[in-house]
Amino acid sequence: VRASLLHTLARVAAGGLPAQLVVPGSPASGALLLDVARAAVQLRLGSEAILFVRMRRMWKGSQARAEALCAAFDLTAAEGRVLAALANGQSAAEHAEAHGVSVHTVRKQIAVLRSKLGYTRQVDMIRAALAAI
Repeated sequence: VRASLLHTLARVAAGGLPAQLVVPGSPASGALLLDVARAAVQLRLGSEAILFVRMRRMWKGSQARAEALCAAFDLTAAEGRVLAALANGQSAAEHAEAHGVSVHTVRKQIAVLRSKLGYTRQVDMIRAALAAI
Protein backbone atom coordinates (compact mmCIF):
# COMPACT_ATOMS: atom_id res chain seq x y z
CA VAL A 1 0.00 0.00 0.00
CA ARG A 2 2.79 2.39 0.91
CA ALA A 3 4.68 1.78 -2.34
CA SER A 4 1.51 2.22 -4.38
CA LEU A 5 0.70 5.47 -2.55
CA LEU A 6 4.20 6.86 -3.08
CA HIS A 7 4.13 5.90 -6.76
CA THR A 8 0.73 7.56 -7.27
CA LEU A 9 1.78 10.74 -5.46
CA ALA A 10 5.03 10.97 -7.45
CA ARG A 11 3.25 10.40 -10.77
CA VAL A 12 0.62 13.08 -10.11
CA ALA A 13 3.20 15.53 -8.71
CA ALA A 14 5.31 15.10 -11.86
CA GLY A 15 2.45 16.43 -13.93
CA GLY A 16 0.37 13.32 -14.41
CA LEU A 17 -3.40 13.22 -14.56
CA PRO A 18 -5.44 13.02 -11.34
CA ALA A 19 -5.56 9.48 -9.97
CA GLN A 20 -7.53 7.28 -7.61
CA LEU A 21 -6.10 4.74 -5.21
CA VAL A 22 -7.97 2.19 -3.11
CA VAL A 23 -6.50 1.45 0.31
CA PRO A 24 -7.93 -1.80 1.70
CA GLY A 25 -9.43 -1.81 5.17
CA SER A 26 -11.25 -4.12 7.52
CA PRO A 27 -14.89 -5.09 6.99
CA ALA A 28 -15.81 -2.90 9.96
CA SER A 29 -13.97 0.22 8.80
CA GLY A 30 -14.26 -0.27 5.03
CA ALA A 31 -11.69 0.60 2.40
CA LEU A 32 -10.52 4.13 1.63
CA LEU A 33 -10.71 5.67 -1.81
CA LEU A 34 -8.06 8.35 -2.31
CA ASP A 35 -8.51 10.92 -5.07
CA VAL A 36 -5.19 12.65 -5.83
CA ALA A 37 -4.92 15.80 -7.96
CA ARG A 38 -2.24 18.39 -8.55
CA ALA A 39 -3.00 21.91 -7.32
CA ALA A 40 -2.82 24.93 -9.60
CA VAL A 41 0.63 26.42 -10.21
CA GLN A 42 -0.39 29.60 -8.35
CA LEU A 43 -0.69 27.60 -5.12
CA ARG A 44 2.90 26.33 -5.15
CA LEU A 45 5.22 26.93 -2.24
CA GLY A 46 8.58 27.52 -3.86
CA SER A 47 9.31 25.09 -6.66
CA GLU A 48 7.49 22.07 -5.25
CA ALA A 49 4.05 20.99 -6.45
CA ILE A 50 1.15 20.80 -4.04
CA LEU A 51 -1.24 17.87 -4.24
CA PHE A 52 -4.82 17.65 -3.06
CA VAL A 53 -5.86 14.32 -1.58
CA ARG A 54 -9.51 13.56 -0.84
CA MET A 55 -10.24 10.48 1.26
CA ARG A 56 -13.59 8.75 1.07
CA ARG A 57 -14.69 5.67 2.93
CA MET A 58 -15.96 2.76 0.82
CA TRP A 59 -18.31 0.68 2.95
CA LYS A 60 -18.83 -2.98 2.23
CA GLY A 61 -22.13 -2.78 4.09
CA SER A 62 -23.70 -0.06 1.97
CA GLN A 63 -26.51 -2.42 0.86
CA ALA A 64 -27.61 -2.87 4.46
CA ARG A 65 -27.48 0.89 4.88
CA ALA A 66 -29.61 1.28 1.75
CA GLU A 67 -32.18 -1.01 3.32
CA ALA A 68 -32.08 1.04 6.52
CA LEU A 69 -32.63 4.24 4.52
CA CYS A 70 -35.55 2.63 2.68
CA ALA A 71 -37.17 1.80 6.00
CA ALA A 72 -36.41 5.19 7.54
CA PHE A 73 -37.70 7.28 4.64
CA ASP A 74 -40.18 4.91 2.92
CA LEU A 75 -38.10 4.69 -0.28
CA THR A 76 -37.97 2.21 -3.11
CA ALA A 77 -34.92 -0.08 -3.28
CA ALA A 78 -33.41 1.93 -6.15
CA GLU A 79 -33.93 5.22 -4.29
CA GLY A 80 -32.38 3.72 -1.17
CA ARG A 81 -29.31 2.58 -3.13
CA VAL A 82 -28.88 6.05 -4.65
CA LEU A 83 -29.24 7.79 -1.29
CA ALA A 84 -26.83 5.32 0.36
CA ALA A 85 -24.31 5.87 -2.45
CA LEU A 86 -24.50 9.65 -2.01
CA ALA A 87 -24.16 9.30 1.76
CA ASN A 88 -21.09 7.09 1.21
CA GLY A 89 -19.44 9.76 -0.93
CA GLN A 90 -20.16 8.41 -4.40
CA SER A 91 -21.04 10.82 -7.19
CA ALA A 92 -24.06 10.30 -9.43
CA ALA A 93 -21.74 9.24 -12.27
CA GLU A 94 -19.89 6.72 -10.07
CA HIS A 95 -23.17 5.20 -8.89
CA ALA A 96 -24.51 5.04 -12.44
CA GLU A 97 -21.40 3.27 -13.68
CA ALA A 98 -21.39 0.81 -10.77
CA HIS A 99 -25.04 -0.16 -11.39
CA GLY A 100 -25.07 -0.04 -15.18
CA VAL A 101 -27.61 2.77 -15.52
CA SER A 102 -27.49 6.16 -17.16
CA VAL A 103 -26.21 9.11 -15.16
CA HIS A 104 -29.40 10.90 -16.25
CA THR A 105 -31.45 8.18 -14.53
CA VAL A 106 -29.50 8.66 -11.30
CA ARG A 107 -29.87 12.44 -11.48
CA LYS A 108 -33.62 12.02 -11.97
CA GLN A 109 -33.71 9.68 -8.96
CA ILE A 110 -31.87 12.31 -6.91
CA ALA A 111 -34.42 14.95 -7.95
CA VAL A 112 -37.27 12.62 -6.97
CA LEU A 113 -35.55 11.89 -3.65
CA ARG A 114 -35.14 15.59 -2.88
CA SER A 115 -38.81 16.18 -3.64
CA LYS A 116 -39.97 13.10 -1.76
CA LEU A 117 -37.92 13.99 1.33
CA GLY A 118 -38.72 17.71 1.15
CA TYR A 119 -35.24 19.09 0.53
CA THR A 120 -34.25 21.67 -2.06
CA ARG A 121 -30.52 21.06 -1.65
CA GLN A 122 -28.83 17.70 -2.13
CA VAL A 123 -26.40 18.33 0.73
CA ASP A 124 -29.30 18.74 3.19
CA MET A 125 -30.82 15.46 1.98
CA ILE A 126 -27.47 13.68 2.49
CA ARG A 127 -27.15 15.15 6.00
CA ALA A 128 -30.58 13.77 6.85
CA ALA A 129 -29.58 10.36 5.49
CA LEU A 130 -26.37 10.35 7.54
CA ALA A 131 -28.30 11.32 10.65
CA ALA A 132 -30.78 8.47 10.09
CA ILE A 133 -28.16 5.71 9.95
